[in-house]
Amino acid sequence: RGPIDFRHPSLGEGYVEPDLKPMKSQEFSAGFEHQLSPVMAVSARYVHKWVTTAIEDIGTVDEQGNELYIIGNPGMGITSLAWSDPLTNLPKAKRDYDSVEFVWNKLLANNWSLRTSYMWSRLYGNYSGLSQSDENGRMAPNVGRAFDYPLMMFNQSGEAEYGLLGTDRPHQFKAQGMYIFPFGTSFGA
Repeated sequence: RGPIDFRHPSLGEGYVEPDLKPMKSQEFSAGFEHQLSPVMAVSARYVHKWVTTAIEDIGTVDEQGNELYIIGNPGMGITSLAWSDPLTNLPKAKRDYDSVEFVWNKLLANNWSLRTSYMWSRLYGNYSGLSQSDENGRMAPNVGRAFDYPLMMFNQSGEAEYGLLGTDRPHQFKAQGMYIFPFGTSFGA
């Protein structure tokens, strides 16, 4: 006897949401820049990005322990309810990104230039994105583990589970400088 394959192929009729919507994300950004002198400026920028519609394999387990999947929009169409027991409202894919960046920029003058920035950001939700960068070695798009089993999407109180995503990087510091020596050689880092 060999191992039992509990995965049914997700091919053929009935395995794709009939009213499948395309993946859609949106972005809003606003900022300002102020010139302090002819060679110096400061700026600030806010960015908010969010996923409106995602495409993912949504799974469940049947009475025999077989994993069954449908390609759909999580939490929408026929996948708005778990498509087996328990019949539960499934959450939509959520991936929200917010950032605020502050920049100080000194243009090349007196043989040197410097650009520094600090960014605070937050990546929050229940959907890592097209490829699951937080899942070790998983590179195929739209087939992450996030929506593979209804129980994985809820906490112990039965509420949809959201939180910081695996690629959340809240603090980023950057600096780029250059100096031109009197003999003509420049050095930058």
